Amino acid sequence: MTNKIKLLMLSFIVFTLTACKKDDPERVEKRHFSCKINGVEWEADNGYGYNSYTNFEFEYYPPESSLEEWANSMVLSAEDPDDLEVRFRTNISLKGIFLGEGRYDILNDSSSWARARYRYQSNVPDTAYYNCLNGYIEFTRFDGPWDSLPWNVRAEFAYTLLSDSGDTLRITDGLYYDYD
Repeated sequence: MTNKIKLLMLSFIVFTLTACKKDDPERVEKRHFSCKINGVEWEADNGYGYNSYTNFEFEYYPPESSLEEWANSMVLSAEDPDDLEVRFRTNISLKGIFLGEGRYDILNDSSSWARARYRYQSNVPDTAYYNCLNGYIEFTRFDGPWDSLPWNVRAEFAYTLLSDSGDTLRITDGLYYDYD
């Protein structure tokens, strides 16, 4: 009888320890976009902004895309229009070179670029950053089905942009995912 009680107690302890493990945040929150802007953490609200558009979006154009110019392409964009203090809008584009998982340099040419508009406080106008000095986006997960949702995508990114007036905007520790 004593062995049965010990076995029962041991089973209970093992079950309790495994059940109390913290959930992987990437599995609890299915959609996420965040980065650091000049060292300050920023996260897009995982909801809908003005005009019912989502605050971040991943668009993929497969090789057989009807938009031939955009075949093998992707666009990742984000903004949080409901944040009245900090205004940030960005997009990363890979045109004609996107083949799925892997690392892609952002070269600021006709095949890859990053853009942003940024305002760090409400009484300062937005600044446009169109000149990408360097950067990358690395897809560590990329699977479909691509003809319909849901998609399973995970990417990390970082890039440095320059405004026409010479201001620098550094985007680091970028993380995007969208899981089914």
